Amino acid sequence: SMPIFSGFKLKNSIAASKSLYEAEVANASQTKEETAMKVVQFYADLYKAQKSVELFKESLKSSHQRVTDFMAMEKNGIIARNDLLKAQLQESKIQLSLDESEKNVRLINYYLVTLLKMTPDTQIVVREDNIDPNVFSLAVKSEADALQSRKDLEALDHLKKANDANIKVAKAAYYPSLSLSGGYIALDLDNVVQVENAMNVGLGLSYNLSSLFKNGKEVKAAKSKALEIETQKAMLTDAIKTQIQQAKEGYELSIKQDKVYAEAVTQADENYRIVKDKYDNGLSDTNDLLEADVEDLGAKINQAYAKANVALKFYELLEASGQLTQSFNLTQN
Repeated sequence: SMPIFSGFKLKNSIAASKSLYEAEVANASQTKEETAMKVVQFYADLYKAQKSVELFKESLKSSHQRVTDFMAMEKNGIIARNDLLKAQLQESKIQLSLDESEKNVRLINYYLVTLLKMTPDTQIVVREDNIDPNVFSLAVKSEADALQSRKDLEALDHLKKANDANIKVAKAAYYPSLSLSGGYIALDLDNVVQVENAMNVGLGLSYNLSSLFKNGKEVKAAKSKALEIETQKAMLTDAIKTQIQQAKEGYELSIKQDKVYAEAVTQADENYRIVKDKYDNGLSDTNDLLEADVEDLGAKINQAYAKANVALKFYELLEASGQLTQSFNLTQN
C-alpha cells in the first residue's frame, strides 16, 4: 500500500527542523554575546592593572626620592632614624603593590590573548579611549526592544515553534492516510471517485492502530514539552527584565561614583600639597606626610578603577539589552 497524503506530516517535519536550526543559530549568537562580555571584563581588568602599574611606578619614584632625602637628613641629625624607617617601609609597600600589579597585567594579558586566539607573545595595551563609553553613540534600547533583541529568548521562541510543528507531526498519525493498492493505477482527475480497472485497484482509508497508541503518547510528550518551554520563556523574560533593571542601576551608580572619585583626586592632591608645605615648615610630622601621600595615591587608583567601571557597566547594560556584539560592529575603527 502506498500513502498519498503524507505532505502534511512532511511539511511540519521540515518546519520543526527549520525552527530547531534557527534556535541553534540564536543560541550560538547568545554564546557570542557571552564571550564578548568576558573579553570586555578582561579589558576593564587589564586597564585597571595597567593604570595601577603606572601610578605605583610614579609613586615609587617619589618614595625613593623621599628615602634618599631622609637618609641625608638623618645623617645630619635633622630627623630621627624612626622617620627614615617609616619612609623606607612605605617604599617597600609600594614596591610590593607594583610587583602585584605587574603580575596582574601579565596574567590578564595571558587570559585575553588565549581567549582571542592571538599569538602568546602579544602584549595588549588598553588605551584611554577604549575604556571611555562616551565615544559610543549607541542608544540603549527600551525594555520591550531589549526583549526582542535577546538571543536566548529568541532561541526559546524557535524551540517553541519546532515543538508546535512536532505536535502536528505526532497528531498526523491520528488521521487515516488515503492509500491505493494494486498493480495498475489510473485515476480520472475530473472525477476522483471514478476508478478504472476497479478489479485491479483498491481505494480506501487505512489506520495504523499500533502507531495510534504510540503517537498518543508522543502528542502528550510534545504538549508537556510545550508547557515546559512556555514556563522557561516566562522565567527567562522575568530574569532578563531584572538583569536590565540591575544593569541600568549599576550604570547610573558607576557614573555618580566616577564623579565623586574625580573630585576626591583634586581634594587629595590639594591635601598633600598643604601637608607637605606644613612638613617643610616643621608644622606637621612624617606620619601626616606619608598618610597624605598614600591617600593621594589611593584616590588616583580609585579614579582609574571608577573610569573602568563606568565602561564595564555600560557594556553590561548593552549585554542585558542584547546589543553587545552589535555595538562592536558599529564602533569598530
